Amino acid sequence: QLVGSRIAVGNIELRIPFSGPERYGLFRFKYIPSELSLFMDTGVAWDSQNSPVFRWLPEETDDRVPVMTIGASLRLNILGYVILEPFYAMPVQGKIMKGAFGLNFYPGW
Repeated sequence: QLVGSRIAVGNIELRIPFSGPERYGLFRFKYIPSELSLFMDTGVAWDSQNSPVFRWLPEETDDRVPVMTIGASLRLNILGYVILEPFYAMPVQGKIMKGAFGLNFYPGW
């Protein structure tokens, strides 16, 4: 379902400052600022022979339905050099699978 010559993607996030200086975080800890993020991602791919179908299909199907995931992450700024982001994401439409943990690394610029 994620192979095609055309794609559409979307993302929505709610970010909450978690730790940091007194006025920026829920918890005061100035050495490792962090933020909690709740997210929902969606995407669909199609080509000229297979058009996308925009409807709710929680079971497995061959139709080109959007694939959606929801999840949470915690972004940790390690001394301004690197951002570590452990996350948990769970699919909610398309081929239903168990959730997955992961870890992203980003430059801290």
